[in-house]
Amino acid sequence: MAEADPLSVAMTRFGYPAGQLPAPTAIYARREALIAEIRNKLVEGEVALQQQLSRQQEQLEALQKQQNARFRLALDCQVKADEYSLSKRHNEQLMQLQQRAQARRAQLEQQATSLVLEFQQRKLQEEFLLQQKEIQRQHEQEQSRRFSSAVSFAKFPSVTKRRKMQGLGERGPKQSGVAKCPDSPVNEVF
Repeated sequence: MAEADPLSVAMTRFGYPAGQLPAPTAIYARREALIAEIRNKLVEGEVALQQQLSRQQEQLEALQKQQNARFRLALDCQVKADEYSLSKRHNEQLMQLQQRAQARRAQLEQQATSLVLEFQQRKLQEEFLLQQKEIQRQHEQEQSRRFSSAVSFAKFPSVTKRRKMQGLGERGPKQSGVAKCPDSPVNEVF
């Protein structure tokens, strides 16, 4: 393709037909009109770019707010899940602790009951043994007293005769507390 003449290209841009050369004042006027048009288009472009920047910034702010809200929501959900997990673990540990305490309490109660029963049983045994010893002691004292009386009557028959003479009878006064035993050698002396 053939190269275009730069003068004809410039004239076409300025709106003049090819081949006619305009006067310089017309060229300057046309130049000023085109410069003003360029300035207007520049201002319009700047305004459009500023509006586009503002819209994009608003969209970014809205997106940021939306992402912040999602992040806060996700964070809140995570915190709630962690709190739930912590609470669940706490409740499980508390229940285990209460079960161990209850089992230990039951064990101590059983031991205490067993010890109380053993104490009461030993106490009853001791009381029974003391009663048996007391009965044995009283029986031995009675046997010893009877034996002593039998021996003294056997050695000193004059005492028996003196009692008969005083009117006390063979056994002496009733308040003496000596009981008549069928197998006792004392009964044979009287």
